[in-house]
Amino acid sequence: MKVLSVKQMAQWDRLSLKKIPATKLMFRAAQAVFHLLQEEGLQNKSVLILAGPGNNGGDGLALATLLESFNIPCQVFAFFKKESLAPSPKYFYNQLKSPVIHIKEKKELKKIKAPLNQSNYLVDALFGIGLNRPIQGIFEKALSLANQSQAKKIAIDIPSGISAETGEVLGKTAFKADKTLSFEVPKIGQLKPVAWDYVGKLFIRPIGLLKSEEKKIKTKFYFNDPQELLGSLKKRSFYSHKRSVGKVLILAGSSKMMGAGYLAALAAYRSGAGWVKWGVPYSCLSVATSLLPEAIIEPLEEKKQKLEPISPNQVHSLCQEVDSILLGPGWGRTQTSLIWMETFLQHYPKNKPLVLDGDALYLLAKNKKLFSYLKEAKVLLTPHLKEMARLWTISLEELLAKREDLSIKLAKKYKIFLILKGHHSLFINPKGNLLFNACDSTVLASAGSGDVLAGLLSGLLSQGYSLDLAAKLGLFIHGRAGELWEKKQGPQGLLARDLCQEIPSILGSLI
Repeated sequence: MKVLSVKQMAQWDRLSLKKIPATKLMFRAAQAVFHLLQEEGLQNKSVLILAGPGNNGGDGLALATLLESFNIPCQVFAFFKKESLAPSPKYFYNQLKSPVIHIKEKKELKKIKAPLNQSNYLVDALFGIGLNRPIQGIFEKALSLANQSQAKKIAIDIPSGISAETGEVLGKTAFKADKTLSFEVPKIGQLKPVAWDYVGKLFIRPIGLLKSEEKKIKTKFYFNDPQELLGSLKKRSFYSHKRSVGKVLILAGSSKMMGAGYLAALAAYRSGAGWVKWGVPYSCLSVATSLLPEAIIEPLEEKKQKLEPISPNQVHSLCQEVDSILLGPGWGRTQTSLIWMETFLQHYPKNKPLVLDGDALYLLAKNKKLFSYLKEAKVLLTPHLKEMARLWTISLEELLAKREDLSIKLAKKYKIFLILKGHHSLFINPKGNLLFNACDSTVLASAGSGDVLAGLLSGLLSQGYSLDLAAKLGLFIHGRAGELWEKKQGPQGLLARDLCQEIPSILGSLI
């Protein structure tokens, strides 16, 4: 699924309107919002709609007609003059049976104070994606009052006051939605970090714009649509055995961080890999065996509980029979860890996909020359925001301001694949094409969650999936696992290993 700019979306809309009546599209938009409200639950509930003067307001008016037809209590507060409405919004305005309450001056805003606190749902239909100026006056005051409401807040297409291009607040305030329903595709501004607190949970629904016109629009930004992943899983042969369905080498864990390696190895198995070799310092051998008896434990030589340097021949031996490699979770940040990693990166077989995570990223950030060993390799880096900021030697605030641009720049500079973890995690390939992940949950803010993703990715890569497809699958499965756990258990309290229990069923849903 493409992610479009305001200009691109306007072009698609304009060309579609040449063949589809505007009232038909407006009604479909209203149907999409109505269905979202139905999913939330409309029995014995009431809806308040703030309708603006343009087509976004028209969507709100069309929604009101739908709600009325189902006898669902609904109030419309109109921030326009009826005579100024365009034909399509006016069509739905004239269909309304209940009186519309017009707000023309600031002093009239007192009319909405009580209803704002009495309604179950508050729908923002004031301004759409075309807004490019600060919200002021009566609209600014209305949004401030709306944000104080305890009702569940739904934004149609974009929260009013947010730029659909940059994600920035246009003025002093903007609508703070719990959920935003975007039509057809996401708009780039909805996915920017500055917009996250306003957009809330993003939903995408089609309204029947012409697909033939969308195909003509070129973009480098995409959305990880779960529907596009259906049918992408490999089917196992009846002749399958543990070594034929994916062999993974995981180099992770140290005396104080064995859990990281365990979570990665467990996730690799849960992804469908049949054979996982887990390399750990010799002193951690018994711990690793007790944590995951299914893994083949490979002890790494130590001296005084510090890793001994590894030889090129030992690197070749470690990698000889595996299909993918993961290096880094809980690996350690010592000088001996660095020396070991440098030798490994120099001599491991570059035709095998390598995932670098955790402490491997820390060592990479402190020793940029290690990037020179990754040329012509199949490498996937999986930093979280702080690790990415460290790779660029900038502050977290600076990174968030240029999250997409800096991610593309890093991937193209070193010709690597990159996943930047966080809300709407990013995946970028060496050509600079960028994909936003659709599924995620705040429950993923838990220690070890990233180790699970790293193991999941290395497990998928061992099964012969391309780096592109493995990243898309991994991000979807990881995010969906968080969503499913949250739905069953609540918004907090997840342990990273809980995610691994969800992986097989999610894989099954993609067959």
